[in-house]
Amino acid sequence: MGNPEDYNAGIIRISVGEKISRNIFLYNLVNSLYSRTETTFDRGTFRVKGDTVDINLPYVDFGYRITFFGDEIESIDTIEKESCKRIDKLDYAAIFPANLYVAPKTRINEIIKEIEDEMVAQEKYFEREGKYLEAKRIVERTQFDLEMIKEAAIPLTDDTLAPGTERTLAILELLGRHRAGLSLTEIARELDLPVNSVFRITGTLHSRGYLQRREDDKRFVLTNKLFDLSRPQVREKSLVVCALESLKWLRDASGETTQLLTSVNHKMTVLEQCISSQPIKVSSTVGLQVPMYSCAPGKAVLAHLPAAELDAFFANVKLKQYTPTTLSTRSALEADLTKTRKRGYATDLAEGLEGIHCAAAAVLDEYRYPVAAVTVMAPSFRLKRDQFEKLGHLCIQAAETITRRILA
Repeated sequence: MGNPEDYNAGIIRISVGEKISRNIFLYNLVNSLYSRTETTFDRGTFRVKGDTVDINLPYVDFGYRITFFGDEIESIDTIEKESCKRIDKLDYAAIFPANLYVAPKTRINEIIKEIEDEMVAQEKYFEREGKYLEAKRIVERTQFDLEMIKEAAIPLTDDTLAPGTERTLAILELLGRHRAGLSLTEIARELDLPVNSVFRITGTLHSRGYLQRREDDKRFVLTNKLFDLSRPQVREKSLVVCALESLKWLRDASGETTQLLTSVNHKMTVLEQCISSQPIKVSSTVGLQVPMYSCAPGKAVLAHLPAAELDAFFANVKLKQYTPTTLSTRSALEADLTKTRKRGYATDLAEGLEGIHCAAAAVLDEYRYPVAAVTVMAPSFRLKRDQFEKLGHLCIQAAETITRRILA
């Protein structure tokens, strides 16, 4: 068993109304040896959906659901582990570490200092014995391991949840901007990272198929694996597979092109479409991205986002006027989102492209979080204002059917 004092220090005590950043709370969970998951909800794991955090406690037969409103804990509930149904409401809770072996950051710093002192002593011993190669190797290997320990022990801020992940994503994004590829030293220089870290990360990404290293100049380039992974899934089910029959039904019921879209970086991305058989029709390319605020599916998703995420959207996206009908002010867009919430569907009156009208409804998961949207799109001369209500309710039916397939 670990140190009882360290274990007690790892207990997370929370209460309703407590002021704490959600990211800091997630960091505290990781520090108490809980693992984040997006798939299997095993003991000792937690998962995040918008402002809601579900925790599978390893020491009891129920879990906790913590709901945030901004930087405040709004509610604490006990839940069933299998169905995630609410059992009871709590005013406060204590979350014990997921493992008996917990070490606080102060102890980790002490351990690092002890290792460094031992490394220096061993290096001097080898040098006295004339074993300079061994001295160099012991320093390199020890520093390699210490860097990993330090990365895991870096204090978290609201902006950084996992330093190793931050570095990995920074490398992927950098290579995404340099399609011709970059060498190991060029990546390290561009990102101001240690060469050792870049070597390990690129080696891992290469071995797992995310990067390719050219034989001629040894530059790293991205492969198509990230695109393959970007096909959205909900509860381990393909979103496209769950939606395809509903898209076909919606196309046949409306007589117009239908699409499934999901949000990526404040834009809507086309995942699938069923094209109309009309002589004059509207369609686009799978993978196309459009601004969320100037299309019906984007507004359907925005209308169902938690308040904190909607605020983040307005803080990060500059609203532009694409057509005379684009809602390019926050007040106008929020008024439209209020209408969307009341009636259950969104409309697009040539707000992104002139001559195209759309209706859409959000696809919601079990937390009522918008994972996608289905839309009907048509030329404006055929899709008139008086048809929006009919097509909007068809979109709602299709979206609800997709949700049932996802949750089945």
